[in-house]
Amino acid sequence: MNLKAGKFQSEFGLLNRYHDHALPQFDRPRALVNMFGTGGLGGTGIALNFLLPPVIAHATSLDASVIYGSNPQSFSPDSAAGFMFTGQLLNYYDLSASSYIEVRLSGAAGKNDHPGGAFNSYVGSAGITYKWAPVGREKYRSLEWKTEFLYSYRDYSEGNHRSNGFYSSIQGKLNARFLLGGRIGYSEIPYDPSQSEWDYTLSLDFWQSEFVLTLLPIGFICFVLLILPRASTCSTTLFSIAIILIFNARMAWKSAATMKAGESGYHFCNLSEYERLTFLSGK
Repeated sequence: MNLKAGKFQSEFGLLNRYHDHALPQFDRPRALVNMFGTGGLGGTGIALNFLLPPVIAHATSLDASVIYGSNPQSFSPDSAAGFMFTGQLLNYYDLSASSYIEVRLSGAAGKNDHPGGAFNSYVGSAGITYKWAPVGREKYRSLEWKTEFLYSYRDYSEGNHRSNGFYSSIQGKLNARFLLGGRIGYSEIPYDPSQSEWDYTLSLDFWQSEFVLTLLPIGFICFVLLILPRASTCSTTLFSIAIILIFNARMAWKSAATMKAGESGYHFCNLSEYERLTFLSGK
């Protein structure tokens, strides 16, 4: 068992625990931003991690945390509203010496910002990661695929809102220095499911050395607003569609010490989450 206390990002889904500089793409999926804001789901609290007996997988772990914090999207932006609770079940499966799959089921609960303070929000997630890195060639070839589905249930005085979202990304090493990746995602706004977004990202990463990385990202966001008829005399449904195009091509240099260690060529990148936990705990 591992115990953690302080200020941290919760173990929720595939990417919530990562800071922006460690993400597979240059930005955070809109499904996560719309559910938890740009800062993700986190705060000050306590977290427990358990390694469970490997009954249905080669390795299984359970994470649970209690956070005293705020969240501007699904939960209350005022930390005085109370605690947020999160949990995650991780199953790890070895497919071969060069590949593995991780399956994560996550959940979060807490008060939302509806007036009165007596209304709750719940967010659930199901995610899968597949990684292939051929033994002995992992510095030159790899492929990683991530997909996560999210569901939100939000109480308010007149009923509830239910919203969904997902994203799917893929990133591969072309050689020791170039990585090519892309992502597609969809998200409904948790406090107004009639609004939704599609987002698309392409990225090309170039490692000049093990210490310097150049990013060339391009992103697109399509925002869709559905306006439902208010009066019973209306015979048609009106759609208002606004398309926002973001072209963001830039050169960005970051130290490998602050980037994910794997993409700088260290073999540690080829370890699964379970193997990393085991390695860091000295087991």
